[in-house]
Amino acid sequence: RQHARKIAMAGMRRRQPLQDQADEGMKVRLGIDIDKDMKVTAFLDQENHKVDIVGGGSLNLQTDNQGEFIMNGTYDIISGKVDYKLPILPMVKTFDINSSSLVNWTGSEPSDPEINIVASEEVKATVNTDNKTSLVNFIVTIAITGTLENLHITFDCSAANNSTINSGIASLDDDERSKVALILLIS
Repeated sequence: RQHARKIAMAGMRRRQPLQDQADEGMKVRLGIDIDKDMKVTAFLDQENHKVDIVGGGSLNLQTDNQGEFIMNGTYDIISGKVDYKLPILPMVKTFDINSSSLVNWTGSEPSDPEINIVASEEVKATVNTDNKTSLVNFIVTIAITGTLENLHITFDCSAANNSTINSGIASLDDDERSKVALILLIS
């Protein structure tokens, strides 16, 4: 109780005449520590692309005397899922989020953080090479980057245990690999 009183007292200052108070406004600084097991669900856009994430971090929120909000800090994603609705098809694919993913605020608008989410799904597909048919395991990844206002979603793929197919995929440009990844998702 005494600790709470000290905090309240530290934020108080001597009252100024009324005309001076109107010019000063109110400034707020708030530090938020988010436990590492905090669950968050967010819809990324009108298409109902959704992320369910588990993670935590530290955020700092400030307002100036004009009422402008500034947020800094990082929410580190430990695990989660991305539900992505495929274009044209009535299909939703679920990807597992990599633990290196994060949401970052850098002093910009609190409702428009920088996003860096990479998630993957294992897909099996039949491949014909050298007149042989074989079942190959592919890893299809989705990368969600940018800000909520300017979101970029890209796809990539690799063959988990097939160096021949992997070298063929590696020779493709980004757009071609993205198309192959989408084909693998719908197959």
